[in-house]
Amino acid sequence: MRSRTVPLRPAARHALAGVKTVQRHRANLLRELGLRDRPELTRYAVRAGLIEP
Repeated sequence: MRSRTVPLRPAARHALAGVKTVQRHRANLLRELGLRDRPELTRYAVRAGLIEP
């Protein structure tokens, strides 16, 4: 499965946050959900109905 990715800087601007803040939030999500990497996080979000593939 291949999903559309959003580069980190535009995502941070959209969220009105800094790049480091977005990186930290992502790292916290990975840890709390017991996931290993961004692709696994993306698959989780698709399965949970949070994003569309």
